[in-house]
Amino acid sequence: MFSLRARQRRAILALVLGVVLVTALGGCDRPSPGGLPLLTTIAQVRALQPDDAERGYPVRLQGTVTYTDAAAPFLMLHTGPDGVGVDTTKLTTPLAFGRTVEIEGRTGLGSVSVVVLASTATDIGDGQTPAALPVSVSDLASPQNSNRW
Repeated sequence: MFSLRARQRRAILALVLGVVLVTALGGCDRPSPGGLPLLTTIAQVRALQPDDAERGYPVRLQGTVTYTDAAAPFLMLHTGPDGVGVDTTKLTTPLAFGRTVEIEGRTGLGSVSVVVLASTATDIGDGQTPAALPVSVSDLASPQNSNRW
């Protein structure tokens, strides 16, 4: 039917196409279908303006859970002193205080600041809560210190 040479060409072509597809589609931190870049640090999320947060930037963060609320689907995630609120409405696995977790989701706007709307979470292990920052009484009300440890 097909000669050995023709089969070899088809096999090589299939291999090349497979490599191209894997490179183009797989495993890298690529922009979302909307062209928004993946945010991988809490500082990047915190730097968003409210209008930008509502665009739904894709997020993948690792940090320590420093607050959970059994009565509400919400937690605080910290890396060092920087923290961000995480809406856990779509998560089925409870996450505990002091655990290091990886959160994936999208940015959104909470009642007072930018939040992450979590779609998945992975418990990585024991975490370390950050050291408290020295903040003056007058600086406590500053938005710069919101969600900071």
